Amino acid sequence: MALITITESYGCNGVEIARRVAETLGWPLVDDVVLRERIVAQGFAAEEVERLDEKTPGFFELFFRTRPHVFVRVLESAVYEAARAGEGVIVGHGSQVLLQEFDCAFHVRLFDSENRRAEALARRSGMDPEAARRLIRQRDRDRAGFLKFAYRIDWDDPSLYDLVIHLHKLDVKAASELIVTAARAESLKECSLGALEAMEKLELEKRIRAELIERRIDPAHLLIEVPEKGRVRLAGVVTNAEDRQRAVDAVRAVAGVREVSSRIEVVRGGD
Repeated sequence: MALITITESYGCNGVEIARRVAETLGWPLVDDVVLRERIVAQGFAAEEVERLDEKTPGFFELFFRTRPHVFVRVLESAVYEAARAGEGVIVGHGSQVLLQEFDCAFHVRLFDSENRRAEALARRSGMDPEAARRLIRQRDRDRAGFLKFAYRIDWDDPSLYDLVIHLHKLDVKAASELIVTAARAESLKECSLGALEAMEKLELEKRIRAELIERRIDPAHLLIEVPEKGRVRLAGVVTNAEDRQRAVDAVRAVAGVREVSSRIEVVRGGD
Protein backbone atom coordinates (compact mmCIF):
# COMPACT_ATOMS: atom_id res chain seq x y z
CA MET A 1 0.00 0.00 0.00
CA ALA A 2 1.24 3.48 -0.84
CA LEU A 3 0.02 7.00 -1.47
CA ILE A 4 0.24 9.08 -4.63
CA THR A 5 -0.25 12.84 -4.62
CA ILE A 6 -0.95 14.62 -7.90
CA THR A 7 -0.41 18.35 -8.26
CA GLU A 8 -1.41 20.00 -11.52
CA SER A 9 -1.23 23.33 -13.21
CA TYR A 10 -4.83 24.30 -13.94
CA GLY A 11 -6.15 22.61 -17.06
CA CYS A 12 -3.82 19.59 -17.10
CA ASN A 13 -6.60 17.02 -16.67
CA GLY A 14 -5.20 16.12 -13.28
CA VAL A 15 -8.45 14.70 -11.92
CA GLU A 16 -8.94 12.50 -14.99
CA ILE A 17 -5.36 11.22 -14.76
CA ALA A 18 -5.79 10.59 -11.04
CA ARG A 19 -9.06 8.73 -11.68
CA ARG A 20 -7.41 6.46 -14.23
CA VAL A 21 -4.50 5.75 -11.89
CA ALA A 22 -6.81 4.99 -8.96
CA GLU A 23 -9.01 2.68 -11.04
CA THR A 24 -6.04 0.78 -12.46
CA LEU A 25 -4.44 0.29 -9.04
CA GLY A 26 -7.75 -0.36 -7.28
CA TRP A 27 -7.05 2.46 -4.84
CA PRO A 28 -9.47 5.10 -3.58
CA LEU A 29 -9.45 8.49 -5.28
CA VAL A 30 -9.35 11.48 -2.92
CA ASP A 31 -10.48 14.48 -4.93
CA ASP A 32 -12.35 17.70 -4.14
CA VAL A 33 -15.61 15.85 -3.54
CA VAL A 34 -14.11 13.45 -0.99
CA LEU A 35 -12.21 16.21 0.83
CA ARG A 36 -15.34 18.37 1.02
CA GLU A 37 -17.24 15.46 2.56
CA ARG A 38 -14.53 14.97 5.16
CA ILE A 39 -14.44 18.68 5.99
CA VAL A 40 -18.22 18.81 6.40
CA ALA A 41 -17.99 15.74 8.65
CA GLN A 42 -15.60 17.71 10.87
CA GLY A 43 -18.20 20.38 11.53
CA PHE A 44 -17.92 22.94 8.72
CA ALA A 45 -21.27 23.95 7.28
CA ALA A 46 -21.89 22.39 3.85
CA GLU A 47 -22.66 25.77 2.29
CA GLU A 48 -19.27 27.07 3.46
CA VAL A 49 -17.34 24.36 1.64
CA GLU A 50 -19.48 24.25 -1.48
CA ARG A 51 -16.80 26.07 -3.46
CA LEU A 52 -13.65 25.07 -1.60
CA ASP A 53 -10.45 25.09 -3.58
CA GLU A 54 -6.80 26.01 -3.15
CA LYS A 55 -7.08 29.77 -2.78
CA THR A 56 -5.27 32.72 -1.30
CA PRO A 57 -6.43 34.52 1.89
CA GLY A 58 -8.59 36.91 -0.11
CA PHE A 59 -10.77 34.02 -1.23
CA PHE A 60 -10.98 32.70 2.33
CA GLU A 61 -12.15 36.08 3.56
CA LEU A 62 -14.84 36.17 0.90
CA PHE A 63 -16.24 32.73 1.72
CA PHE A 64 -15.11 32.11 5.30
CA ARG A 65 -15.26 35.57 6.89
CA THR A 66 -11.66 36.02 8.00
CA ARG A 67 -11.09 32.34 8.87
CA PRO A 68 -8.35 31.31 6.43
CA HIS A 69 -6.15 29.78 9.14
CA VAL A 70 -9.03 27.67 10.43
CA PHE A 71 -9.72 26.42 6.94
CA VAL A 72 -6.08 25.50 6.33
CA ARG A 73 -5.93 23.47 9.55
CA VAL A 74 -9.21 21.68 8.80
CA LEU A 75 -8.08 20.97 5.24
CA GLU A 76 -4.80 19.55 6.54
CA SER A 77 -6.73 17.35 8.92
CA ALA A 78 -8.91 16.09 6.07
CA VAL A 79 -5.85 15.22 3.96
CA TYR A 80 -4.23 13.30 6.83
CA GLU A 81 -7.51 11.53 7.56
CA ALA A 82 -7.74 10.40 3.94
CA ALA A 83 -4.08 9.33 3.90
CA ARG A 84 -4.54 7.17 7.00
CA ALA A 85 -6.11 4.49 4.80
CA GLY A 86 -2.54 3.74 3.71
CA GLU A 87 -3.27 3.77 -0.02
CA GLY A 88 -4.93 6.17 -2.39
CA VAL A 89 -4.49 8.89 -4.98
CA ILE A 90 -4.82 12.39 -3.52
CA VAL A 91 -5.36 15.36 -5.81
CA GLY A 92 -3.87 18.72 -4.79
CA HIS A 93 -4.64 20.72 -1.64
CA GLY A 94 -1.08 20.77 -0.37
CA SER A 95 -0.90 16.98 -0.07
CA GLN A 96 2.58 16.97 -1.63
CA VAL A 97 3.74 19.11 1.29
CA LEU A 98 1.74 17.48 4.08
CA LEU A 99 2.98 14.00 3.16
CA GLN A 100 6.50 15.03 2.16
CA GLU A 101 8.15 13.29 5.12
CA PHE A 102 6.44 9.95 4.55
CA ASP A 103 8.46 7.53 2.42
CA CYS A 104 5.30 5.74 1.33
CA ALA A 105 4.03 8.84 -0.50
CA PHE A 106 4.97 9.36 -4.16
CA HIS A 107 4.55 12.91 -5.42
CA VAL A 108 3.68 13.75 -9.02
CA ARG A 109 3.60 17.16 -10.72
CA LEU A 110 1.69 17.65 -13.98
CA PHE A 111 2.66 20.53 -16.22
CA ASP A 112 1.77 21.84 -19.66
CA SER A 113 2.26 25.13 -21.47
CA GLU A 114 -0.20 27.93 -20.86
CA ASN A 115 -1.11 28.09 -24.56
CA ARG A 116 -1.94 24.39 -24.83
CA ARG A 117 -4.00 24.48 -21.65
CA ALA A 118 -5.88 27.57 -22.79
CA GLU A 119 -6.62 26.07 -26.20
CA ALA A 120 -7.91 22.86 -24.64
CA LEU A 121 -10.07 24.75 -22.13
CA ALA A 122 -11.51 26.94 -24.88
CA ARG A 123 -12.40 23.86 -26.95
CA ARG A 124 -14.07 22.07 -24.05
CA SER A 125 -16.00 25.02 -22.69
CA GLY A 126 -16.63 27.20 -25.73
CA MET A 127 -14.85 30.00 -23.89
CA ASP A 128 -13.02 32.73 -25.72
CA PRO A 129 -9.33 31.69 -25.95
CA GLU A 130 -8.11 34.87 -24.31
CA ALA A 131 -10.64 34.50 -21.49
CA ALA A 132 -9.48 30.90 -21.04
CA ARG A 133 -5.89 32.11 -20.80
CA ARG A 134 -6.82 34.70 -18.15
CA LEU A 135 -8.71 32.07 -16.14
CA ILE A 136 -5.76 29.68 -16.25
CA ARG A 137 -3.38 32.39 -15.07
CA GLN A 138 -5.71 33.32 -12.22
CA ARG A 139 -6.22 29.73 -11.09
CA ASP A 140 -2.48 29.03 -11.18
CA ARG A 141 -1.84 32.18 -9.13
CA ASP A 142 -4.52 31.11 -6.65
CA ARG A 143 -3.02 27.67 -6.16
CA ALA A 144 0.50 29.00 -5.89
CA GLY A 145 -0.76 31.63 -3.45
CA PHE A 146 -2.40 29.00 -1.27
CA LEU A 147 0.88 27.14 -0.84
CA LYS A 148 2.78 30.37 -0.22
CA PHE A 149 0.23 31.42 2.41
CA ALA A 150 -0.08 28.05 4.13
CA TYR A 151 3.43 26.61 3.91
CA ARG A 152 5.77 29.31 2.57
CA ILE A 153 6.82 27.15 -0.36
CA ASP A 154 6.96 27.50 -4.15
CA TRP A 155 4.77 24.84 -5.76
CA ASP A 156 7.17 24.70 -8.73
CA ASP A 157 10.07 23.66 -6.50
CA PRO A 158 11.19 20.36 -8.13
CA SER A 159 12.43 19.00 -4.80
CA LEU A 160 8.78 18.56 -3.74
CA TYR A 161 8.14 15.95 -6.42
CA ASP A 162 9.36 12.48 -7.32
CA LEU A 163 8.03 12.63 -10.88
CA VAL A 164 7.35 15.65 -13.10
CA ILE A 165 5.34 14.97 -16.26
CA HIS A 166 5.18 17.47 -19.11
CA LEU A 167 1.96 16.74 -20.99
CA HIS A 168 3.17 18.30 -24.22
CA LYS A 169 4.56 14.90 -25.22
CA LEU A 170 2.35 12.56 -23.16
CA ASP A 171 -1.42 12.36 -23.35
CA VAL A 172 -3.73 11.47 -20.44
CA LYS A 173 -3.48 7.72 -21.08
CA ALA A 174 0.32 7.69 -21.33
CA ALA A 175 0.73 9.91 -18.26
CA SER A 176 -1.58 7.65 -16.25
CA GLU A 177 0.32 4.54 -17.29
CA LEU A 178 3.62 6.15 -16.34
CA ILE A 179 2.36 6.94 -12.84
CA VAL A 180 0.94 3.42 -12.43
CA THR A 181 4.29 1.91 -13.43
CA ALA A 182 6.06 4.08 -10.86
CA ALA A 183 3.52 3.15 -8.17
CA ARG A 184 4.15 -0.55 -8.79
CA ALA A 185 7.90 -0.25 -8.43
CA GLU A 186 9.30 -2.55 -5.76
CA SER A 187 11.37 0.30 -4.37
CA LEU A 188 8.26 2.31 -3.44
CA LYS A 189 7.68 1.64 0.23
CA GLU A 190 4.36 0.69 1.73
CA CYS A 191 2.91 2.82 4.50
CA SER A 192 4.06 1.23 7.72
CA LEU A 193 1.94 1.00 10.85
CA GLY A 194 4.14 3.70 12.36
CA ALA A 195 3.50 6.03 9.43
CA LEU A 196 -0.25 5.49 9.67
CA GLU A 197 -0.19 6.17 13.40
CA ALA A 198 1.80 9.34 12.78
CA MET A 199 -0.81 10.50 10.26
CA GLU A 200 -3.56 9.80 12.78
CA LYS A 201 -1.81 11.94 15.40
CA LEU A 202 -1.21 14.73 12.88
CA GLU A 203 -4.85 14.64 11.85
CA LEU A 204 -5.97 15.08 15.46
CA GLU A 205 -3.41 17.83 16.10
CA LYS A 206 -4.64 19.81 13.08
CA ARG A 207 -8.25 19.53 14.23
CA ILE A 208 -7.21 20.74 17.68
CA ARG A 209 -5.42 23.75 16.21
CA ALA A 210 -8.44 24.57 14.07
CA GLU A 211 -10.73 24.39 17.10
CA LEU A 212 -8.46 26.71 19.10
CA ILE A 213 -8.34 29.26 16.28
CA GLU A 214 -12.10 29.02 15.84
CA ARG A 215 -12.49 29.92 19.52
CA ARG A 216 -10.09 32.87 19.14
CA ILE A 217 -7.30 31.14 21.06
CA ASP A 218 -3.87 31.61 19.50
CA PRO A 219 -2.17 28.17 19.29
CA ALA A 220 1.17 29.82 18.50
CA HIS A 221 1.83 30.12 22.25
CA LEU A 222 0.86 26.52 22.98
CA LEU A 223 2.68 23.23 22.55
CA ILE A 224 0.26 20.52 21.45
CA GLU A 225 1.44 16.92 21.67
CA VAL A 226 -0.44 13.74 20.82
CA PRO A 227 1.67 10.98 22.41
CA GLU A 228 -0.90 8.32 21.56
CA LYS A 229 -4.37 8.00 20.13
CA GLY A 230 -6.87 10.14 22.03
CA ARG A 231 -4.33 11.56 24.51
CA VAL A 232 -3.30 15.20 24.29
CA ARG A 233 -0.69 17.14 26.25
CA LEU A 234 -0.79 20.92 26.38
CA ALA A 235 1.97 23.29 27.47
CA GLY A 236 2.77 26.94 26.96
CA VAL A 237 1.74 30.30 28.33
CA VAL A 238 -1.42 32.40 28.48
CA THR A 239 -2.13 35.75 30.13
CA ASN A 240 -4.90 34.63 32.51
CA ALA A 241 -6.49 31.61 34.10
CA GLU A 242 -9.68 32.00 32.08
CA ASP A 243 -7.79 31.57 28.80
CA ARG A 244 -6.02 28.53 30.20
CA GLN A 245 -9.36 26.89 30.96
CA ARG A 246 -10.78 27.93 27.60
CA ALA A 247 -7.87 26.21 25.86
CA VAL A 248 -8.35 22.99 27.81
CA ASP A 249 -12.11 23.04 27.20
CA ALA A 250 -11.58 23.62 23.47
CA VAL A 251 -9.29 20.60 23.19
CA ARG A 252 -11.66 18.40 25.16
CA ALA A 253 -14.45 19.34 22.73
CA VAL A 254 -12.58 17.92 19.73
CA ALA A 255 -13.90 14.56 18.58
CA GLY A 256 -11.43 11.77 19.29
CA VAL A 257 -9.85 13.42 22.34
CA ARG A 258 -10.39 11.30 25.44
CA GLU A 259 -7.75 12.67 27.80
CA VAL A 260 -6.15 16.11 28.19
CA SER A 261 -3.24 16.96 30.47
CA SER A 262 -2.27 20.61 30.82
CA ARG A 263 0.93 22.35 31.85
CA ILE A 264 -0.15 25.75 30.54
CA GLU A 265 1.24 28.54 32.72
CA VAL A 266 -0.33 31.92 33.42
CA VAL A 267 2.29 34.63 32.95
CA ARG A 268 0.13 37.56 34.02
CA GLY A 269 -2.85 37.73 36.32
CA GLY A 270 -3.37 34.41 38.01
CA ASP A 271 -6.08 32.45 39.75
